[in-house]
Amino acid sequence: MSEELVLSNLTIQGHPIGLFHDDPTPPVDPWNPLNLPAYTIRVQLTDTSFDCSAQGFNGTWVSRGNGVWDITYVNTNWSRLLTKSIGFSGKYKEHRLLGMNTTGVTNMERFEDVGHEILIGTIPLFDTTALTDVTNMFYECYYVEGGALALYQQMSTQTNVPSDHDGCFYRCGIDTVTGAVELEQISDGWK
Repeated sequence: MSEELVLSNLTIQGHPIGLFHDDPTPPVDPWNPLNLPAYTIRVQLTDTSFDCSAQGFNGTWVSRGNGVWDITYVNTNWSRLLTKSIGFSGKYKEHRLLGMNTTGVTNMERFEDVGHEILIGTIPLFDTTALTDVTNMFYECYYVEGGALALYQQMSTQTNVPSDHDGCFYRCGIDTVTGAVELEQISDGWK
């Protein structure tokens, strides 16, 4: 039986040192626990028969079965992205956000532009460090069951707080018990 040792780098008073340990498993990225490729969103549609790839969205769709789709849109501007992908042609589809890799995305203004009727479940945490505009990002997403408060706390305390955030969580979760409780704790400038 062989054991594998892994070298980790540490710094003490500005000097790098090495430390061996026996856990070769890399830590899970809290902003991307599904290990999605860059610029990718994973959604689950309640209408499992809806073929997202046939809708003409200028991005890449990959079906994972059971109504789960990966949307890849390699662009730093994700303004109205889910409107363009799930909400085109008036065919708004009820969905859950399962995860996102938003590293490098700067604009998510009106990201869930049609969310007032169709976003359900919990908003996952994702990388917000490059975001500058989150205006109306989850505007009127009435049926969100949680996650808005954690995302607000993350964005409002990071080094580079998004400069445009008016209405980011406006009425988000208002029609669910947990969502309404979370919404009360979000600063008025963000809702």
